[in-house]
Amino acid sequence: MLPVFILSIEEDGKREFMTELYLRFYSPMLKRAMAIVCDENCAEEIVQETFLQLIKNADLVMNIDRPKIPYYLMAAVRNTAVSSLRKLKRSGMQISFSFDRCGCCRFDHADRLRRFTERQRKHCCGRYFR
Repeated sequence: MLPVFILSIEEDGKREFMTELYLRFYSPMLKRAMAIVCDENCAEEIVQETFLQLIKNADLVMNIDRPKIPYYLMAAVRNTAVSSLRKLKRSGMQISFSFDRCGCCRFDHADRLRRFTERQRKHCCGRYFR
């Protein structure tokens, strides 16, 4: 089901283009956001926020070469996710995370993660904020 914000685009060409992007790239963008924030609800909000930004800049996105669009979308969702994590950190909200169990894939990584440095563990589990 298409979100209302895509259906509300007035120009037919932009609406069709954004619909195509949404249908084709929503799932990979959601996976990318999940790898960063390790929370499905938060990841969905991040992808929707990313699409809102893409709609605001639809003319720019439509001018990107077709082979480069997936890379652009993945960078956009990564940047939105990192920004939201940084906002949460600035607001003082505590984000608890156990390195023994990775929230994004639900596997027990205790043995592998203990071999990494603290920085490598944070990067591996998607904690990008400083």
